[in-house]
Amino acid sequence: MKPLLFVCCLVVLWTEQSANAQDRLDSLYEPQVFDGMPCRVMRPHGFDAKQSYPVIVSLHGAGGRGTGNRKQLKDWNRQLAEEDRRREFPCYVVAPQVTELWNSRHLTKIQSLIRTLPSADMDRIYIMGHSMGGHGTYIFIQLDTHYFAAAAPSAGSGKRSTEEFIDASKIRHIPIWAFHGDRDGVCPIEKDRKVLFEMTELKGNMKLTTWEGDSHGVSGKMILGANNGLTEFSSDACDKEPDFMSWLFSQSRNGSVSAQEATPETRAEYLTSGEYSISQSWSQETNYRRPYYVQVPATDESELTGETRLPVFIFLHGNGGNAKEAMGGFIRSHRQIASRYIMVFAQGYRESWNIVSERSKANDLSFVEAIVLKLASFSNVKSNNFTIMGASNGSALVNQIAIESRLPNIRSYITGVSPLNVWQYDGTRFKAKGGDNNYRVAANPMTGKRLLNISGTDDRLVPYDGGLSRA
Repeated sequence: MKPLLFVCCLVVLWTEQSANAQDRLDSLYEPQVFDGMPCRVMRPHGFDAKQSYPVIVSLHGAGGRGTGNRKQLKDWNRQLAEEDRRREFPCYVVAPQVTELWNSRHLTKIQSLIRTLPSADMDRIYIMGHSMGGHGTYIFIQLDTHYFAAAAPSAGSGKRSTEEFIDASKIRHIPIWAFHGDRDGVCPIEKDRKVLFEMTELKGNMKLTTWEGDSHGVSGKMILGANNGLTEFSSDACDKEPDFMSWLFSQSRNGSVSAQEATPETRAEYLTSGEYSISQSWSQETNYRRPYYVQVPATDESELTGETRLPVFIFLHGNGGNAKEAMGGFIRSHRQIASRYIMVFAQGYRESWNIVSERSKANDLSFVEAIVLKLASFSNVKSNNFTIMGASNGSALVNQIAIESRLPNIRSYITGVSPLNVWQYDGTRFKAKGGDNNYRVAANPMTGKRLLNISGTDDRLVPYDGGLSRA
């Protein structure tokens, strides 16, 4: 065969193989348009409705932008679609497509889409992306700090002209495996190294693999790895597993578990009454143990089979209050509630919540969210049925949680101290549902959740119509 003819045959063969590979990729990643957003979704291999499956959110870079619903499938999507990998790590892969930088609107749509996936494991949602997709990965885990179980941004810390946008303190608890070429001229590695330094100072959970001698085009190495990678760790909290897929599937919002061990039996731990604590650090305190007290209704132990799950009621005391004293008084006065709910009483730092007094740098929002996430992992807890109530200063913190927290576990909020009305969000504002007209209206993004406002029209300490205290 003549050389020219041989080369032409190879080109034709390569073109046919590439077309077949693209056809297979297109068939595995089913196209859809969700709320106006083009998206491709690959279902788990050998799907079984009785099982639960992790979800990988795949964010494309600038080269994937558009509306054609095809360009967003990149090299790591092809690697995830390989037969052996699908068999070993069955999961959903969600690959949306956008025309601009990834933002909060995109995240909201992605979260809504994931809720429609049958048998999706909401405790094992992962996110990865390269370049603009890596940038989006960092953005998303900061927008919702308790949604993703792990994140893998590649060259995602921004271009040279990009303003600083990564707050390491917000994401220090999230398992992150970042990747970057040390000769990247598009997104300099120095910014990722700065994040690693900050995470090290915070003893966060981040590892950074540097591809020595590589520039920007390193997205294909996240899953497969390469022999020119050097990995650094921010603390002992990091999982040092060297295989990317094994590392990813070991991460869970309920703690690190392997894919094979992620069964209810391994989490069959029951919450009991007693004093618990969560460690926090800030400028005035280091590893400060913040207490909270739990009262579980007396239950026949034979009922604790994993089928009996109780809702949780969290109470936040007022300024100068004490959680332990509040627990005794509340339970005596509200025995019916205490017999149906797991009661939790959290203690403010220096008997106050930082939302109003600002006596400290304590992050009270993070403290309460940490309690919710911790309790949600117990087998006798209804993980999606938390109610939070606050009195006075504690009520202000409830409002902050209602506005800023994105935890799906919290279903309802109670604020204030006097006559009761039920607020219902109508898409624009909260307004009273039934009852008399003794209520206030507040703008709030807490769509679909309930807020009970208890307030007095003659309250001089916290005036009903707002403004400064008249006491």
